[in-house]
Parts: sequence; C-alpha cells; structure tokens
Amino acid sequence: MLLDDDFNSIFNAVRWGRNVFDNVKKFLQFQLTVNISCLWIVILGGASLGMSPFSILQLLWINLIMDILAAIAMASEAPIPGELRQERVNLKTDPLVTRSMWSAIYSQLIYQIVVMTTLLYAAPAMFGINYNLVKTPLYTSDTEGVDGGATYRLQHYTFLFQTFMLMNLFNTLNCRVLPTEKDPQFNIVKNITGNWWFLIVLLFEFNIQYLLVGYTGLGYVFTTTPLTLSMHLSALGFGLGSLVVGALAKLLPHTWTDKLPKLKDDESDNPLQKRIQRF
Repeated sequence: MLLDDDFNSIFNAVRWGRNVFDNVKKFLQFQLTVNISCLWIVILGGASLGMSPFSILQLLWINLIMDILAAIAMASEAPIPGELRQERVNLKTDPLVTRSMWSAIYSQLIYQIVVMTTLLYAAPAMFGINYNLVKTPLYTSDTEGVDGGATYRLQHYTFLFQTFMLMNLFNTLNCRVLPTEKDPQFNIVKNITGNWWFLIVLLFEFNIQYLLVGYTGLGYVFTTTPLTLSMHLSALGFGLGSLVVGALAKLLPHTWTDKLPKLKDDESDNPLQKRIQRF
C-alpha cells in the first residue's frame, strides 16, 4: 500500500515485488537440483550396493541445508539499490521455472550425477582403498561383536558425502543470481556483501560440513570418518567444478532443454498428472 504520492515509493514497491518473486525462483532452482541428485545417488547406491551412501542423519543435514538454511540465505536477498529488473512478471502466463533456470538445473544435475555415479564405483580404486563394494561393513567388529574401527567402505561413503555437499554448497553461489536469456549473469558474487545473511549461512554450512567429516566425535553420530588430504582436495575440486559448470551452462543456448522433462505450472497440462488421473 502506497501512502504518499512519491514516485520513489512506486519504484521501490515494484523493485521489491519483483525481487521477492526472483528469490522464490532462486530457492526453487536450488531445491530441484539438490533433491533430484540426492534421490539418484541414494536409490542407485541402495539398489546396486545394498546400502545408501548417506546415513539418516546425513540426509537430515542435507534436508536442513536445502530447506531452512537455503531459504534464509536466498529469501533475505535484497534488490540492488537503484536497479530495477527489466522483465515484467506475468503470473498468469510466465512459467515459474524459466528456460534459463532449466538450463542451470539440468547442467548441474548432469554434472553431479556423472561425478557421484563414477565415484560410487571407482573411488576405491582411485584412492587405493579397494574393498568388497557389497559385503564390507562400515565398521570392523571384535570378537564380542562390538563395533571397532572404520573400514574403507565408511571412508569411501564419507568421501561421497563430502563431495556431494561441496558441489551443492558451491552451487548455492550459482543460484544466488537469476540468469535470463538476455542477461546470463556471469558475476555470481555481484552485491554479495549486500546480504550478510547469505555469507553467514554459507560459512556456517562450510564449517559444520568440515567438522562432520573431520571430527571423530561427530563421526560416530553422523557415520563419517576422517578423510585423507587427497580426498579433501578432490572433493573441493569437484565442488569448484560446480562453478565452472554453472558458467558454461550460461554460454549454451537455452533451447537445449526444450525436449527434456519439465514441471508444468498448470496441472491440467502436466502429463504426469494426466497419467495419475487415468487410474
């Protein structure tokens, strides 16, 4: 509600309205990427190796990051002072997930699925920790059946957990800007100091994540074990790769996602909804 005849009030109202809509899109873009990639690795690991690479508490930590903490970080993003996004928003005709957003989502999904699937089966050979991928338990047991030290399988799964988390934490930086077909937004740190909540939440997530995989006390709770230096550097490299993939996706024509599956805003046009209604 505008209480004065000042044109600046109208400008600020439009600017903040479009900003709130953009923040919802940023959060949705991050959510879709994390959910689908996490679902893939959990189902693949459980179906092929008999055990999910992520424990229950690890999944709770992932859920905390992609729901609560991501919402705090992205919903608190304020519009850049003096700037107004040029594209107008038509809630009736404009899709909530745009073509450029699908390009960013699918590029990160392909990258994460390829990396996680490869590491799920090849990481033991890569780091010299070969073990039976199906029969080896997470902990050794002594003669009384009490859990002993961590096995190579636990170290492998901890490395998978660390790699997955770093890829998505760095992807948070990609999602804080909303690219369009006219403006790809290559500068992902633009006005980042204007939202201290984003920096606080991101640094908090990084610190907690390294504590989870580096502190033995938390390892017993979250089913992790300390990693080697080469594993830490590899996980960091894969995480930084998300930034490279995000930049390359903005160089591609966004039409490459036109034939890929997408969520429909209108349930009547959703093919999945139609199939469910048949039953």
